Amino acid sequence: MDDHSRLKHLVMPSRTALPSEGTLRFIFEPPTDPNGVGNSLLREGELNLSAIVRAFDGLVYVVDEKYRIEFMNSRMTMRAGFDAIGHPCYKVLHSLDIVCPWCRNTQVFKGETVHWEVLSPKDKRWYHVIDTPIFHPDGTISKFGIILDIHQRKEAEAELERHHRNLEEMVRSRTRDLTLINEHLLNEIEDRKKIEQSLRESQERHRIIFDGSRDAIFISGADGSILICNRSAAQLTGYSLTELKKLKIFDLYAKMAPERYGDFFKRIWAGQSISGEIRIARKDGRTVHAEFSSRKIMLAKKACAHTIARDITARKKSEAALRRSEAKYRELVQNTNSIILRCDPLGRITFFNEYARKFFGFAEHEILGKNILGSIVPWRSTTGQDYRLLMVDFFKHPERYPTNEIENIRKDGSRVWVVWTNKPVLDKHGHIFEILGVGVDVTQRKQAQRQVQSLTHQ
Repeated sequence: MDDHSRLKHLVMPSRTALPSEGTLRFIFEPPTDPNGVGNSLLREGELNLSAIVRAFDGLVYVVDEKYRIEFMNSRMTMRAGFDAIGHPCYKVLHSLDIVCPWCRNTQVFKGETVHWEVLSPKDKRWYHVIDTPIFHPDGTISKFGIILDIHQRKEAEAELERHHRNLEEMVRSRTRDLTLINEHLLNEIEDRKKIEQSLRESQERHRIIFDGSRDAIFISGADGSILICNRSAAQLTGYSLTELKKLKIFDLYAKMAPERYGDFFKRIWAGQSISGEIRIARKDGRTVHAEFSSRKIMLAKKACAHTIARDITARKKSEAALRRSEAKYRELVQNTNSIILRCDPLGRITFFNEYARKFFGFAEHEILGKNILGSIVPWRSTTGQDYRLLMVDFFKHPERYPTNEIENIRKDGSRVWVVWTNKPVLDKHGHIFEILGVGVDVTQRKQAQRQVQSLTHQ
């Protein structure tokens, strides 16, 4: 006979049939067996189940449909502290006075096997519970429960969860930090790109200014070696850029004593800015005049001399020609037999040539700054004409008097007649800032005219 034909169903014994050691006795009711084989198998199964219950490291209990405990193993008794058979399971297991809110009996008594976990209010420990139904021959059902203490596992899980949450928070925090750092790095990279772009643009502008400057630019080291120079420097000196970088700055100076080089650079290294004029010896042997300005700069953390030079040869020639022209003009003005003077719009004399000084009898310091009226033009003529209104109109509208003949007076009081040619000089705004007058002595002519008139009347 196989196991399936031998085991008809599993039933619980009556309470009087429970063993004294508190173990559960399962009774198997096999088919009618006249040879007694079924009873032997039943006793063998009962012993096996009892051994399993005794060896189980957990709580085992059986309750009826009214929550009364029908069986409990020794570990269950130890936890309860007494033999709780017949007592309510919720009171024994959890010290509650009412059915546990989480009770699964409804499902179990419908024939389901359920697994669930609970935190017992009695000892504040976590348990894993497996409940399954037991069907009795009389049609009643009991709940067979197995309880495992999983408190350490739950604590470990809780600790693991805390560590997991902490780790997640650390990861989030680190991620935030790394995101901020990454954003900061991206901003730094972007800023650096902008700075590099600005630097390149600035360098390009400076290169354009440097190379496009019409002035020669030299940057020389402490020993005078030319380190950098622009195209204008090559044009000024006649040397190529490569040739210039093989020279020292003072090799370009024409006729300068060597001791002056040392003094020149000492003043620059001391922080002075030096400017002046110098003659430069070109490669082709010609000498050109240049004005220069030199100062100390730092290049790659090294002190260098920054020199700007401008060719003023043409200007020097123009100045020399102007000086010669002015000398000829002064000689002409001073030695001409004409009166030449300049005055401002108010009539104050600003120039009186030598012939005028001799003619009127004034020394230069006596006449300059004096007004024409009252010094060389009398207040009234010998015939009684008032010259004040005439001179006021003359200074206000000199263009109305390109020439005029007027009686003048010398320092000694003698009267003379002078024909004046007048020229107003305008500034850039078209305003009169000076009047130029050239006079010719016509006294003898006036006297001759008067004699002729006198003889004619006679």
